[in-house]
Amino acid sequence: MSDLLVRWLSEVHRDSELTEPVGRVMGRAASWGGGRRALRHVQTLAESERTTSRLIAAHALGIAAEDPLLVAEVRYRLQRWSLAVSPQLRTTVAYACGAEFGLSRPDAALRLLSTLLRGVRTHDREDDGQARVRLAVRVAVLCLFQAGNEKNVFDRLMQWLGEEQADTEQILSLFGQLVQDPQWFQRHLAEGTRQGRLIGEVIGRALNTDRSFDLTCAALLRWADWGRWDESLFRAVENLFTTLARSKQYGELWLFVDMGQGDTVGWAGRDIARTALDR
Repeated sequence: MSDLLVRWLSEVHRDSELTEPVGRVMGRAASWGGGRRALRHVQTLAESERTTSRLIAAHALGIAAEDPLLVAEVRYRLQRWSLAVSPQLRTTVAYACGAEFGLSRPDAALRLLSTLLRGVRTHDREDDGQARVRLAVRVAVLCLFQAGNEKNVFDRLMQWLGEEQADTEQILSLFGQLVQDPQWFQRHLAEGTRQGRLIGEVIGRALNTDRSFDLTCAALLRWADWGRWDESLFRAVENLFTTLARSKQYGELWLFVDMGQGDTVGWAGRDIARTALDR
């Protein structure tokens, strides 16, 4: 039955309405079919060239891990696959980190994503498989962040930035994606917490990195605009811009120049930006 099920699933078209429920069926089948033998068939999907099959495998692993008799086996397989040469298996691990398995175990998911990032960095050549792994990791990190694990994700990002072999531009580009979902960042900046100071430092680094400047700058300009109607956000932007104004690097200056080029009367941080440019 498992072989037949895998054959049917290999014909499912890429459709977000199908991959999750089909993955759930496959995950339940792991419990029905005796654990390891059924998970072996999930691996067939995980190794597939088809994105749909790998998404189904990721959902299946998350559902299978709800079974206390299977959870250790699922963890073992994901850890082993995260070190595999196959980009298909590594992409499946990233998908699982952003789906049921990772959302219920954010610390374990972030450890697996760290392994995947290190694996990408050890390859000299960026091929299509590596690019797919990078994209899947980025999507998984965003899913974990948006699911309420902001502090865990930010702390892990700070750890990645501190590693000697880190691909700093890639990580700052990922950070530029995270600030598009701003509430957690804004709260810490408004309150002036230690976390807020670290956020300000990373924003400065992102502004001074070509790959992440555009995303980060556009997000901060939106914050400044929205701050006209939100007292807490106004305070967050003012605190952030006060920190950024101490720098004389090109990234912060271009942010301030961009702010001064339109109708920005009343925007948060506007006067700080003008004073910095004049100085």
